[in-house]
Amino acid sequence: MVRRSYIDDIDNKIIKILINNSRISNTKIAKLLNISEASVRKRIKKIMKHGIIKKFTVELNYNLLGYKRVFIGLNIDKDKIFNILEKISKNKNIINIYLTGGDHDILIDFLYSKPEELDEYIKYLQSIEGIKSVWPTIVIDYYQSR
Repeated sequence: MVRRSYIDDIDNKIIKILINNSRISNTKIAKLLNISEASVRKRIKKIMKHGIIKKFTVELNYNLLGYKRVFIGLNIDKDKIFNILEKISKNKNIINIYLTGGDHDILIDFLYSKPEELDEYIKYLQSIEGIKSVWPTIVIDYYQSR
């Protein structure tokens, strides 16, 4: 799991438990690991302070909410990256934006409910100075989560 001098095996076990169920109580974690609830609380606080856990959230089934998901790869002029990031991030349908190495420079995780929304956003991306190419990959089905 995480290997840092300020994180030990118990911290890693807590992280694994929280990955599987972020709603589990500190008391339950304490029982599973045979440590005190106060120790669990302090350790989670420390893990969060170091930025390892950024937030506790929910995982949504976007299909049941009427959304489809697409990953959009962008190839860009690197000297225009900050301008591009500022422009592409304004859409409310974006889940995440990743800076990547490999086939694309930027990967956008995007939700849409109608094909027109996706088409409109792709056209917008193509109009931004510094974006060389736009490569959408529509998610057909969801396989696994941790």
